Amino acid sequence: MTVNIINKYKNDYKLGFDIKKLSNKILEYILKFEALNNIFFINIILVNNYKIKKINSQFRSINKTTDVLSFPMLNFTTPSDFNKLLKNEYVIKDLEENKYFLGDVIISIDKLISQSKKYNHSIKREYSFLLTHSILHLLGYDHIEDEKVMFNKQNIILNNLGICR
Repeated sequence: MTVNIINKYKNDYKLGFDIKKLSNKILEYILKFEALNNIFFINIILVNNYKIKKINSQFRSINKTTDVLSFPMLNFTTPSDFNKLLKNEYVIKDLEENKYFLGDVIISIDKLISQSKKYNHSIKREYSFLLTHSILHLLGYDHIEDEKVMFNKQNIILNNLGICR
């Protein structure tokens, strides 16, 4: 188990790709890219616009629909530096899989589909972008201190995976 997909999206939809397989591929690649040796697992929760707006309002006090939210379970003092974290943090570990819980990613399928049309690329590409962006947030990257580094890594990761615009 590397990725758990929790589908709370109530509408019928077809993304055109195996979401679990792609999600595992992206997470495993990012962990390798960040030299973390696939020691984490995440939850990906699929919702509609109404639900993500409600969550955004509740947890961020922003009463707007958004495309993706990241809820890290670990506080990295330096992005992707798990060694320091182990000394200072309580961690949730799946003993069966010997992996640590990195956090939750919540994606609005409605927003995913509309943004893929708006930016004129595939739903797979938009999903991959949102997931890559969110996983980097779960690893401690943020827009304030790491924005250029984060966006550069996103581009490298997606290009290396062959998921281009």
